[in-house]
Amino acid sequence: MIDTVTLWLPDASLNSLAVEREMHSENGIVRYASLGNLRLKETAKGVSLTGSLPKFHLGDNVHKFTRLDVEQSLERLCDETSLDWRQAKVFRLDISATLPVKQPCSSYLASLGDLARFQRLEMPNGLLYKTNSKAFLIYDKVKEQRRLGEAIPKAFQGFNLLRLELQFKNRLPEAFKTSEILAERLYNQSFYVKALTMWKDVYLSIQKRKRLKITRPEMLNVRRLESSLAALALAQIGVEPVMQAIKEAKLNGKISKLQAQRLRAKVKSISTLPEMFEESDCIVELDGKVKQIVQSYR
Repeated sequence: MIDTVTLWLPDASLNSLAVEREMHSENGIVRYASLGNLRLKETAKGVSLTGSLPKFHLGDNVHKFTRLDVEQSLERLCDETSLDWRQAKVFRLDISATLPVKQPCSSYLASLGDLARFQRLEMPNGLLYKTNSKAFLIYDKVKEQRRLGEAIPKAFQGFNLLRLELQFKNRLPEAFKTSEILAERLYNQSFYVKALTMWKDVYLSIQKRKRLKITRPEMLNVRRLESSLAALALAQIGVEPVMQAIKEAKLNGKISKLQAQRLRAKVKSISTLPEMFEESDCIVELDGKVKQIVQSYR
């Protein structure tokens, strides 16, 4: 769902909002104000706003925040500031959901591996995947609320809550392949679905750590385990890149024709081995919940 945003409204002023702080800069006077959890800043060029729309409109960002809620929160902003925020440019956008899960959040986090083109960082209560322009966070929402001194809504108390956030911190129009994004598009159906789909696709692109599947004791021997680990690695890399590397090595004279034939045969043999690893119950559950969010959007 839509969560934290940064909006920019050119040629605007804080109007009737109470100014909390004022600073003088070489470009003129900078004024600061707040509206609930939202932070506003006025310069000579216009007014910016940053904060969580769900927290502003619903009081928390744990409950589901629908397209209608996005529209109503912007209408409320317009009414309370006497500014038309629907015409504001969107510079930051967070898409997120809080999912009640069956097991402790640590079990899900332990099953998540790397994400291509993202740096993976471990946090005290979660994981951060980041690039220069965006970030994807997965963390224990209960522990995060406790750290912030914020209460969990009564309807969610007693649950394990896993939070998934996709944050676009800059180059937002480029990510959505458009010249600019105005706030009124945030509740447009096609834009909303595209944003949720991008959130889902980033999560599904994370490598999932599988667990060893043992149906018979004799399956667990050194040779079988080595072969299965090789098959798992091959599945992650892909057969085609390995075959291409063998072909290039032969063309460059690094291996003989016979060696290339044997290597290709070995790759084919490994690729057809029975699977000794399977998705964890945590990942099966989480995959289903993430897909359901997109399928049941409103």
